[in-house]
Amino acid sequence: MTTKKILNWFISEKGQHASYILAGTIATLTPAAYFVSHTIFLEQYKKFKTLYSKGFSVPVPEELLKRFDETLELLKVPSIRRTDCRPFMTSGFDICSAGSGYSRFGIIVGLPNNFMYNDVDSLDKPRIKVNLESVNWELPASNQLLESLIFSENAQKYAIARELRYRESVKPLIDVFLTTTALLMTYGLSRLLNTKFNLYVKHRIVRLGMYGLVSLLSFGNYFLCKDAIEHYYEEAIDEELKKTSPIFVEGGKEYYSNIIKRNIALRELMGKEGRNLYSPSGNVNYLFRQKHIPLVDRKGFFETDSSQKTNISNPS
Repeated sequence: MTTKKILNWFISEKGQHASYILAGTIATLTPAAYFVSHTIFLEQYKKFKTLYSKGFSVPVPEELLKRFDETLELLKVPSIRRTDCRPFMTSGFDICSAGSGYSRFGIIVGLPNNFMYNDVDSLDKPRIKVNLESVNWELPASNQLLESLIFSENAQKYAIARELRYRESVKPLIDVFLTTTALLMTYGLSRLLNTKFNLYVKHRIVRLGMYGLVSLLSFGNYFLCKDAIEHYYEEAIDEELKKTSPIFVEGGKEYYSNIIKRNIALRELMGKEGRNLYSPSGNVNYLFRQKHIPLVDRKGFFETDSSQKTNISNPS
């Protein structure tokens, strides 16, 4: 009975006014939450993602600091802006980043722990877990996993450059705009249909059906736009890095080769969950969407570039 009263209150004049305020609040807080987390609270995000050992944050080794600075050199980042790009050690085996090139708070790039190792023998095997369990290192897939965790300097520089260029682009801001637009569109269209067809006097199931269809339309359009723009910027950034330096060409090819190798190994080691997450070719499986360009295609993008350079240098 209480639930029915609440639902009936929402279609009253006061309820509609409250819904209007709630929709406006959500649409305002969504971009605000993004900007705050990537600006004022950037250091808090860094602390959350930082790699710790015995209660202390792991400092970035001198070799990685030098590699990071060399990447900034390759990208021709002005000296005055280099202090705005700061590396830190992050947990896990994936590089990450936060912040924005449009903010005075700058950009932070999380370097994974395995970037510190130069060969398989130097990896700390006991600390590597799959599904929170120790790995059977006698399996072929386990050795493949180990090999995939070692990245050369070129591969690391490509990964760092990719994150920096992404944070310097307007893509994160577009995502916020798309999210806000989808929320406002859902509320605005629902209110318009309710008013135009006087659905407030119809049975509740009619309104719920309309809300479902409007939400499907709004967020379906949101996901289509978001994924298309993500693909565009991924391709644009790779294209830019490919033209910037041969180091990024070789690095990109190796980086994606290793990620693919890692996913294939995890597909076997993780059992059913691994088969759900990764395809036999090493791409990430998505149920309906294609959130990113397939890894095999991104690897092939750099391989094509390399073969073209080979043909130019060897015209015979």
